[in-house]
Amino acid sequence: MNKPFLVAVTVVNLVAAAVSGGVHYAKQPFELRARSAISAIPVPSFRPASPGKVIALDVMPSAGAKCTDEGCAWVDVCDADVMHAKGDVPVGCARIAAKADRVEFGSRNFDGAAPRDIYIIRDGRAVARFDADGLTVFGKIREATSP
Repeated sequence: MNKPFLVAVTVVNLVAAAVSGGVHYAKQPFELRARSAISAIPVPSFRPASPGKVIALDVMPSAGAKCTDEGCAWVDVCDADVMHAKGDVPVGCARIAAKADRVEFGSRNFDGAAPRDIYIIRDGRAVARFDADGLTVFGKIREATSP
């Protein structure tokens, strides 16, 4: 059996966009790696190239973009390989979306996939479920004045 090929790329000057004749670059170098620890499956990982740094990931439309019914920007995490599907593979996705008037955390289904319930998980245990009937909470609901 072939061993996985591990790649680590440090991105110092990633070209983000050409704007008004200039080019914008990443100001802080980051690494894109295939995580080799903990899991036997491929896990692409981003992290700062310098020790002691924090990181953020932004997903956004370009300036002047018109939002669609799907949203202005979104991330889908899916249960099937949509890169090779031709509309014949049912696909269920968890979705985080930013729309013009709201943000959404939920599910999206394609190509005949059954609607997915949405679970809130805490340390591997379901504490709530959203389904076609509404919200079910597993445990107590407590009143609080602040977080």
